[in-house]
Amino acid sequence: MSAGWLFDGPQDLLASREDRRHWAEERIRVLVPSSALQPSPVARGRQVWGTDGSMIPASASLCESRRGRNAAVTGPSTLVVQLQGRNLSILHGELMGHVLALVLCRNIDQTVVPTLYSDH
Repeated sequence: MSAGWLFDGPQDLLASREDRRHWAEERIRVLVPSSALQPSPVARGRQVWGTDGSMIPASASLCESRRGRNAAVTGPSTLVVQLQGRNLSILHGELMGHVLALVLCRNIDQTVVPTLYSDH
């Protein structure tokens, strides 16, 4: 029997939580080299990360249109992503910046304790 016979939807929803997490983290890691953004200068042997989220307009109400919600992380790697969705707020950008930093810091030296700076 095929799982598709019992389920009407995207097949990746049938994957385990661990597989979906691995795929999402891998997509984030693949974005870094394709973005061509320069990493922040840091001292050798240190992992210092900075994150931020933004929204245009910054004071949009629930009914107002929001043109852009972004999340950014910089450190040994730098990445800026734009979030899609009608009901997102600036807090989603801040949180996504933290997620990006956590995923990207795993790629660097595991013996160094990372430091994260954020205004969230």
